[in-house]
Amino acid sequence: MVVDNPTGSAYPNICFWTQTKFNEWSNSPGAHTDKNWKMSFLEDTNSATMFRDTIKAIRKGMCTGWMELVSTGMAPKSWSKACASTRVLFHSMMEKSFPIFKLTHNGWKLDHLCANYYPGWVRNNSNKAGEWLTNKAMKTED
Repeated sequence: MVVDNPTGSAYPNICFWTQTKFNEWSNSPGAHTDKNWKMSFLEDTNSATMFRDTIKAIRKGMCTGWMELVSTGMAPKSWSKACASTRVLFHSMMEKSFPIFKLTHNGWKLDHLCANYYPGWVRNNSNKAGEWLTNKAMKTED
């Protein structure tokens, strides 16, 4: 999939271009009839939710990206404290591997995933003092 400078109007089939649209939908009773409602925002250009294997590959890619941030000294202790250059680097790495992350307003889908999964990854890959565990193999999936 090639996605260059997308806009919501260029991809009318995407249901959750903005986080507001996803939040409105996820708070509706109908959302909870979908067993995969928490990941429904990960959609292709036809609004189909990503397959489980694709979501697993995305999570593995995120963990690999976070390891890269640790190795370059750019990894934040919490995703909300990530500086602009860290976010730009991480988004560019992930968007190159998974162009679906370009199909969103201001990268909210990737930031949403990071907000949900980064805390657990940090817990598994740092000690109680908050130091990164570099002498063991970091986990690529939590």
